[in-house]
Amino acid sequence: GKQAMVFVHSRKDTVKTAKQLGEIAANDQSQGGLELFAPENHPDFTSWKKEVERSRNNEVKELFHRGFGCHNAGMLRSDRT
Repeated sequence: GKQAMVFVHSRKDTVKTAKQLGEIAANDQSQGGLELFAPENHPDFTSWKKEVERSRNNEVKELFHRGFGCHNAGMLRSDRT
């Protein structure tokens, strides 16, 4: 798979859009479904997982385990680094 960056108009829509993209992928098994987003297959997964698990933002954690990342201006500084 390839990376994609999606821009949305509000902080609220950041997580909502990532979840919707995951649902679309899950429903389209013809292209590999959610396997395309499986973060466990990346060689740096373990180190990234340790960083993400320190976050107080449960949505960041949830999206990470689905293979998605997000960024918005309302995030805690520690989650933006």
